[in-house]
Amino acid sequence: NIYVAASVTGTTEVGGAIGKYRSDVPEKISYVSAYQNGDNTVGYHFDITNSSPYKNCYIQGVIVGAGEKDKDGNRNSVSITAHDVTAGGIVGDISGSVIVSHCINYSPISNGKRYSNKGGGFGFGGIAGDLLRFDEQGRSPLLYYCVNTGDINADSIVGGVCGRICGNADNIYLNVQYCANYGTVTCNEKPNFPSNTGNCGGVVGEAWSSGVLIVGSANHGNIYANTSLHGLGGIAGVVGYDPHKAFDGVDEHNGVVIGCANTGRVENTSTSCDIGGIVGWLEEGDEDKGDASVLGSYNKGEIPTAGKKDKYYRGGIVGYVDRHAEIRYCLSFLEPSYDSGECDYIWGGEKGDYSIANNYMIDGPSRDYAGSVSKSNMNKKSSYPKFDLDNEYSYWKMKDGDPHPQIRYCPFQNATYNK
Repeated sequence: NIYVAASVTGTTEVGGAIGKYRSDVPEKISYVSAYQNGDNTVGYHFDITNSSPYKNCYIQGVIVGAGEKDKDGNRNSVSITAHDVTAGGIVGDISGSVIVSHCINYSPISNGKRYSNKGGGFGFGGIAGDLLRFDEQGRSPLLYYCVNTGDINADSIVGGVCGRICGNADNIYLNVQYCANYGTVTCNEKPNFPSNTGNCGGVVGEAWSSGVLIVGSANHGNIYANTSLHGLGGIAGVVGYDPHKAFDGVDEHNGVVIGCANTGRVENTSTSCDIGGIVGWLEEGDEDKGDASVLGSYNKGEIPTAGKKDKYYRGGIVGYVDRHAEIRYCLSFLEPSYDSGECDYIWGGEKGDYSIANNYMIDGPSRDYAGSVSKSNMNKKSSYPKFDLDNEYSYWKMKDGDPHPQIRYCPFQNATYNK
């Protein structure tokens, strides 16, 4: 393992280990002192071309913020700050065919002075700030088995694992797999940004691109916002792009979330935002194609903020569902504390045709799109016939003693962390 136990501060593209990584042109990465504030790319530089494990485009086993705990048990003396935009616990900005694997960030991340954050979307994330997909060969970065425990406090686009995923494609590419966040994620008011342009999520702040796939990841940190946003979600704020407007009707895959779990509170003091326990805003797909979906996921996180039902929405799984998008085989533990419609247990609002089926709600009203399971029966396999629990290819599994169905492949869904 490689340990980084020093604070890193800069303006843009700040990483606890690497400021900016381009797998197709690694020679352009230059060493920059961790304390130099005036350069655009800040971070400790490793020899990614000649030294294992980086010679095969891996960033692996990096632990940031691993210094000694203070008397209160905190590691806050080790921090990562980008005063302008884009910061990540391991790498600030990344693109090309690289795998960031088995990394941990303990450091808090912020955008500090925020002195020139004037527009555009730039990410702050516990592992990566911006994940820019597709090099010249059409390959895409992957965050794999990475964990963030540091608190993140920034504006614009904020995620517990990755701030922003961008770069469109006509096929689904795996971008985040088996990752987890335990830090508190806070998205603040954005200076000089238009309203409803930012996004915030427990794992990914914004995946406003086609071809995105987020799998088997979990958020256990609370998520707070105090500004108008496009989407706010326990796993992702926004998933997918608008293919018909962006690509003029070209047949494009969009965003998919599979087998993810959220237990963190999801709250925005502003009512100008769609909020979901898994995804805040799920973009549209192609009819009967299943390429804009939330599948086999559950939410236990509270969503206390009431929005305006005629414009902004709250849902236990997805806040707003665009046309031809799907929510299937999901489980909602949400108990709405506000009166804005029965469908808030699963989704809040929608546009056009959509497909929502084979879901379950704990103590919710039974509907054709979701069965109701009482708390007294939630530990019984027979309560979930649509989940096909004994099928090895199902999204779900359940054994004797489980309090409820478990996601088949989500390694951090029950893992705890004590700061």
